[in-house]
Amino acid sequence: MKFSCYCRSLLFATVASLILAAFWSYSQSSNLNPVLAVSPDSSGSNRLNVSIANPIPRHLYRIEKRNALNDATGWQFHVQTMSNFSIVPEAVPSQFFRAVLFTQALPEIVSFTVSPATLAASGSANLRWLVNDATGLRIDNGIGDVTGTTSRVAIVTATRIYSLTATNSIGSAKAIATVVLGQLPSQSSGRAVNDHVIVEHNIVRDSSWAVRDVACEFRYNLILGAGHEWMWITGDNAFVHHNIFAGGDADVTGIWLIYGPQNVRFWNNTIDGFNQVNGPNVLLVGTDATADVQSCAFFNTRVSPTVAIDGALTNAGYNSFYNPQVSGNHNYSDNRHPATDIGGLNAQIKPGLTNAVNSYGIDDTAMWLRTTSLRQVLQTYRTRYTPAAGSPLIDAGHGGNGNDIGAIGTGAPNSADQFGILNP
Repeated sequence: MKFSCYCRSLLFATVASLILAAFWSYSQSSNLNPVLAVSPDSSGSNRLNVSIANPIPRHLYRIEKRNALNDATGWQFHVQTMSNFSIVPEAVPSQFFRAVLFTQALPEIVSFTVSPATLAASGSANLRWLVNDATGLRIDNGIGDVTGTTSRVAIVTATRIYSLTATNSIGSAKAIATVVLGQLPSQSSGRAVNDHVIVEHNIVRDSSWAVRDVACEFRYNLILGAGHEWMWITGDNAFVHHNIFAGGDADVTGIWLIYGPQNVRFWNNTIDGFNQVNGPNVLLVGTDATADVQSCAFFNTRVSPTVAIDGALTNAGYNSFYNPQVSGNHNYSDNRHPATDIGGLNAQIKPGLTNAVNSYGIDDTAMWLRTTSLRQVLQTYRTRYTPAAGSPLIDAGHGGNGNDIGAIGTGAPNSADQFGILNP
């Protein structure tokens, strides 16, 4: 199964012609006919965005390019993707691109569960999984290779998040399962107290306060359109990580640690202001709050300082900032410069993302009609915010182990890199 196209894009062109050299039929469904479309980037740059409608599920495209159809050097690798990609015209008369569909599908993790999900004390738990099209299986936290099996007993001595990685010659898929060690939630003043509530894989859009009263683990979510703020963080030990915050005014602040929450961790988040955010800041550590802010990418905002500190920023580092439209920009209100941040004091370093554009790119009607799914939108945003080759964010996050700065990783694999990766 193979699909090729050729795209000729003139330097400084605002449009590109697209010629489909071949189509194919997909035996599992007569409705899945991929269509490619080319459009100029909305930012006004010379970048051309190529979108693939009706992509074949779990199949990768290898995008190749050459400067002439008879180029003796042959087709050169450009990018590998499951959906969309971008063309950056070079200083040559023309460029030709083709997309080749891999006949083998990526691995599919149908399910990955742990039972029981909660243990009152140390004990054993059963991990079970169902996987298709994988040649190798591996589970972290000391379990190792489980290829050829469908279950494993784990000895649990603390709360654990197990990550299952399925691989084949094309790529990999990941899923996680969590077992909590401790008592079940209790009641305090009529309100449930649960230190391990997880909120994940959601899209929240357009509100004065899009998300309020976060006091849990909040991960892998897409928050669009900050009216006054994207988020209030109010609870002690809140853990907000691997989310994308984009667009809106944020005319009070972007993310506000309000009412003095303690020990908040704000890690591996991508904050894209779409050049709309007016501030006065992007992240506000409010009065009496304490926070740990690491491995976050802040860019395309029109505010200074980016991070305002009224409480205590107990730890900060491995962060990236790119807001060149602001003169005299301060990355932190106290003008600190963590040695692990990207660049020098108050440096503004372009993040080098695959296709971050200043628009939501969501068809509301399609969402309501269920012709576009939440999964598809999150996967699209994963593609848009993946660091491109040469990005300073790659493998530059805290903790090592392939952790990139921001919500999306593309370098060495990291088990927490799960934005846009959903399993049934």
